[in-house]
Amino acid sequence: YQRRVRGRPLTQMDLLEENNLCGRRILNIVGRGNAIIAELLRMSEHVPPIFRLADKEEASKYSRIIFDFKWLTLQETLDESIHNDDNLLELDQDFQESHALMLERFYTLFESMYLYIKDLLQFVSDLEDGSYIQYSVDGMLADGDGKQLICEAVYLYGVMLLLMDMKIPGPVRERLIVAHLRYTGTSELYEHTEVCRLCKSSGYSPGGKRPEAWPEELFSRFEIPQQLLRAVIGRLRSDDMYNQRAAFPNPEHRSAAFAGQAAMLYVALFFAPETLQHDRPVMREVVDRYFPDNWVITFYMGYHLDLFEAWAPYKAAMEAMNNTILKDLDIVRLLHAKHVQNLKETFKELSNFLVDGYLTDDLLLDNTKQILDCMRTANVTIRWLMLHRLSENKKLREIMRKSNQDGGISENEILIVLLKASQFEDKVKRMFDELLQNKQTKWNQYKEESVVRMGELADFYSGERQLARQAKDEALQNWFTDMQQKMQELDCLDALKAGRQIQQISVALEEIELYRQVGGNMQVKQFLAESRTYLRHMVRTANISEDTMNTFVSVCDLSYGWEILDSYVPLIHSVIFKEPSRTEAVRTLILKLVSILELPTLRIVQSGNTVDLDGLSEFYSTELVQFVRTVLAVIPDSVFGWLKEIIQVRTGSNFQELPTRVVRSTLKDYAQAESRYKLARSTNEISILTHSVLMMQATLVGCIEIEPKKILEDGIRYELVQQLALTLHQELIFKPKCTLAEFEAQLQSLARRVSIFLQSFEYIQDYIACYGLKLWQEEFSRIIHYNVEQECNRFLKKRVHDWQSKFQSKAIRIPQFKPVDEHSNNFIGRVMRQLMMHIDPRTTVFVGASSSWVDKDGNEVVGMRTFTLLHRSIGTFGIQGLDRLLSFMIVTELRSLEHVYATGLPREARNTLAELSKILTPVCGLPNTTEDIYERACKRTRDHWSVFVTMMTKIGTMQLIRCQIVNELNLTSKCDSNTLSCTNAVFNQALLNDVRAHYNDPEAAANPGESSELLADFTKYLEATGFNHPSSKIYVTMRPFESLPIFLFLLVLAQMHKFTYSRKFGVLTCTDKKEMLDGVPFLMGIITVLKQLHSSYTHTFLAYLGQFVRFQISNQEHHGYKSPELSQMVINVLIFLEDFCKYGHFSRKVVEGYIPPYIFDQFKHDNVK
Repeated sequence: YQRRVRGRPLTQMDLLEENNLCGRRILNIVGRGNAIIAELLRMSEHVPPIFRLADKEEASKYSRIIFDFKWLTLQETLDESIHNDDNLLELDQDFQESHALMLERFYTLFESMYLYIKDLLQFVSDLEDGSYIQYSVDGMLADGDGKQLICEAVYLYGVMLLLMDMKIPGPVRERLIVAHLRYTGTSELYEHTEVCRLCKSSGYSPGGKRPEAWPEELFSRFEIPQQLLRAVIGRLRSDDMYNQRAAFPNPEHRSAAFAGQAAMLYVALFFAPETLQHDRPVMREVVDRYFPDNWVITFYMGYHLDLFEAWAPYKAAMEAMNNTILKDLDIVRLLHAKHVQNLKETFKELSNFLVDGYLTDDLLLDNTKQILDCMRTANVTIRWLMLHRLSENKKLREIMRKSNQDGGISENEILIVLLKASQFEDKVKRMFDELLQNKQTKWNQYKEESVVRMGELADFYSGERQLARQAKDEALQNWFTDMQQKMQELDCLDALKAGRQIQQISVALEEIELYRQVGGNMQVKQFLAESRTYLRHMVRTANISEDTMNTFVSVCDLSYGWEILDSYVPLIHSVIFKEPSRTEAVRTLILKLVSILELPTLRIVQSGNTVDLDGLSEFYSTELVQFVRTVLAVIPDSVFGWLKEIIQVRTGSNFQELPTRVVRSTLKDYAQAESRYKLARSTNEISILTHSVLMMQATLVGCIEIEPKKILEDGIRYELVQQLALTLHQELIFKPKCTLAEFEAQLQSLARRVSIFLQSFEYIQDYIACYGLKLWQEEFSRIIHYNVEQECNRFLKKRVHDWQSKFQSKAIRIPQFKPVDEHSNNFIGRVMRQLMMHIDPRTTVFVGASSSWVDKDGNEVVGMRTFTLLHRSIGTFGIQGLDRLLSFMIVTELRSLEHVYATGLPREARNTLAELSKILTPVCGLPNTTEDIYERACKRTRDHWSVFVTMMTKIGTMQLIRCQIVNELNLTSKCDSNTLSCTNAVFNQALLNDVRAHYNDPEAAANPGESSELLADFTKYLEATGFNHPSSKIYVTMRPFESLPIFLFLLVLAQMHKFTYSRKFGVLTCTDKKEMLDGVPFLMGIITVLKQLHSSYTHTFLAYLGQFVRFQISNQEHHGYKSPELSQMVINVLIFLEDFCKYGHFSRKVVEGYIPPYIFDQFKHDNVK
């Protein structure tokens, strides 16, 4: 007869061995299934909102480029409609650029689900075909590990389908898949037909009406062999596959013991809906075994359901459930009353165990069974009450939610017992783990004590010990020596054998006391009693095993509460707020929740797939850490609540800060007992709250260590971000026709609120154990950068979405507020547009001497005062953000200008430019004509300049705002941090010298920015301290249109008659204020455009202007004027050129190359009429 082990021949290798190909393959499939589910849950949280089409505005915008599976049959028609519409095509291209990577990841997820079931079916087929000689389907299901893996593989596929429908609704899946197919091409995706078949909409919508034949239709899309399904369901019905009876020996705990197997069976039955519908005996057996006293279950990781709702369409299943639960509601009431009573008794028992000093190692070892029973009762009771309060059956829910007066129990009481149970379990596990680690040391210690005592007793009866009045008894001496030898031979590695030997030795030590020579000596009896005590300790130490720890893990499972605990977060907040010391209990609750990682990671670890293990552990660990943040958010929330009171006290009308030096007679005035009491009370509450978190131990949650100080700091940061973002949003909402006074008043209000907030935050920084100013600056800058980035999306084709932003954080989210107007996304855009509105060229004039915009009477409208106020209100980061936004706006205007010039300039105007260019060539000479060719060209093109003038003026205005911001930053840096400012200036000059040296002699001097990021990093410091010149920036690379210099020349010339020189302001001003035209802004626009082109364009442009001046003077001399007076046009051109050198940072010698210097010297501004 061939010997067998676990139902297999002795010669057959274990299924989980590394060399077992069959075991490796099914392990990989199951491990991959767990990883796919983790990825499904992860990606379900990142579905782009556009694909849900929930917003009506977005739905109308994107519905013509986002399609469901109807695209598969109407592909050519729908794609053609997009290609025939330029706007749709551009929108489609922008959409592709923004979402391509995300779409690919979603498609990979759906494809991996198909490949999972494909590989599983192939594995089953290979088993049936005999590809694995030693294994068949029946053989695998007869093996202990094999049946677990086969059942888990089927179960995980079902879970994927259910979660896919719950987390990513069918229409959304179809849109995601079709979008990826459109952008990638079906020829590149070989499995796309099967993926579409698996993921097509089932009609199910979370929270909506259940579709007919759901989910069986979903489960039948790729059929699993019926023979395998029957075998799987049979094993799940009858076997205790995970040996849970050992962990829950009490029959009353059977439903909790088999909860995991029951969830697997629930999912597997959807693959065989005829069983649910018609097989009454089987369903009666299933319900009697798994659901005799429970009807709300979790099918995976806390995703719960009510069987009365889930099985409502199935006759056989509902008959079985009605026979056990709804047959008599008194049974439900008795069940509820029993669990309520158990909870109250457990609460008392746990309270006793948790008394300081009560639970010791000896108590733990002596009462292991009692402690385990307490754990079992607590966990089973909590599980039953938490789940069944979620019943969807109205009658049953009323019973479950009875008030305390009616014999019920509140959620708060359940939570308190859960926290106590978590503390107790954590304490017991740590003690038991320490005992397990020190098992050998303890054993040797107890054995040594026993051996020493036997040796001393042998010496005692030898009669040779001094001062011992005991006659020699050789028989007893030999007997104790023999006992000593037997004790010496005890070995804890074989606990069973050692236990029997210790039992025999203990009986012998009790019996030896019956001898008169032994029992009559109290000292000997004391030695014998101590020896028996140590022997008993040795037995208990030997019985410490991993099996007990495994039982703890099974009993203390809280994976069912993964989703349910979210509803308990407000209660946890109230508990922590009332008793901050409860945070340690919350920590143990988190450790209890780590049980969600046990089963998914087990199979991946066994398969050895470290990539899947890292991804899965990272996901669940991150979710756990996020739950910790949510739970402990009450601490920073409460801190900021007390901070508001501190702010109110410190900003009160009667409160006075204590100065550095105080006159003794006025000291009483500064006492302010009531105000300082409120301040001290608030500070004390903050200190207590933060101390409770900081006293928590660092805890490893999955693969992430939770550091209490970091959690507290993140919570403080989160609340700070919420408060600051809300303040900026609310304070910077302006009326439609906001006056300058109102605008500045709102900036002053914001500056005051921010300043008080910062001072109070710095006041409490020592009590919350963090650097207040550092946190403030980091988070304030992040808020500004994020809002600037989102505002700049208006000017980008490839938008940066919220989930793509490097400034956004999942843990410390920056809130997004709904836009209050159609022109701006957030407060940054609103401030910029208010500023642009108040310096409208039609109502203001820019005066370079005072760097300000003034009205027609010379009153300052916007100047350094306004920019200083902006700086005070939104800080350095804020005005830098405005500067960055202006850069994007300038780029947009430059692109529009380029586009309009290339496509919008009429043929007539182009012909005029070509003719004029031909006449004026070469520009170094004078046109060979006496006609005023310039006036003729201006008249022929005068109807085409308005759009270009507006663009130039807008670009120039924005450049001037940038210059003002740079001046403000530079001034502030020199006043507030002169050392930094001087260091930047010196280092900048040193770098420039190095760059020049490199270009003069590349071999002798290295380029300082060639192999490092020094120049890029240092540029940030220069921009922050105002060491940059906006007018010299290159924003875009414009196309080198050959006719652009003559175009810009004629554009300038056509506007010169509209200007007049103002002695009062010292600038050119537009005579017609209805036009979008002002002298300096228009000039800055021209300079900016020329900076985007090669320098030869600037020289050609100046040559045309110089030729014009020379031609006009020459023409007057030709008509006989000996001292000709310059026309207003020429004077304006000369003033324009002088300002061109000033604002464009050009040397005057550049212009003097085209206009003789004496013209500038002779006709100064004081000669201007």
